[in-house]
Amino acid sequence: MYYLCQAIVPFYDDYGHNMTYTLLSDGTKSTYCFPIKNYIYRMFYQLYLDPVAVRNCSSRILHSKGNLPLLLSPAYIFIPVKMRKPIGRQDGAFGYVLVSAIKSYQDGVITFTDGTTLATCSSDTYIAHKMKDAKLLGYAYKETRVLLEA
Repeated sequence: MYYLCQAIVPFYDDYGHNMTYTLLSDGTKSTYCFPIKNYIYRMFYQLYLDPVAVRNCSSRILHSKGNLPLLLSPAYIFIPVKMRKPIGRQDGAFGYVLVSAIKSYQDGVITFTDGTTLATCSSDTYIAHKMKDAKLLGYAYKETRVLLEA
């Protein structure tokens, strides 16, 4: 299921609860009744990955602690993109977009390879910076795999 996902987006329901929806590669939406943080943890655990270990490794490679890309494999790297204005602390205003699904981005609107669009609050320079970070993580992952196999 997670390999079909192009974007993971937080939103508020009619009652103000934190919820998550995903944009799938066929253009459909799937809605989940829990915050994006729970969705990401479930995604990692279903793929038998330790989210804390992946975060620490990404942090060490990028020399950064906040807004790190999600590395599942070199083909599945999600970049953080601001989707909404946060209401409070620890609100979860950032969503995640699959790098390989991005066709273009301009004026805060991401266009996917299937033609669907996603409006964001992030600038184009921020998205470009996060795309470079994701590429660097992918290279580091491949290099680590080669060293471990030798």
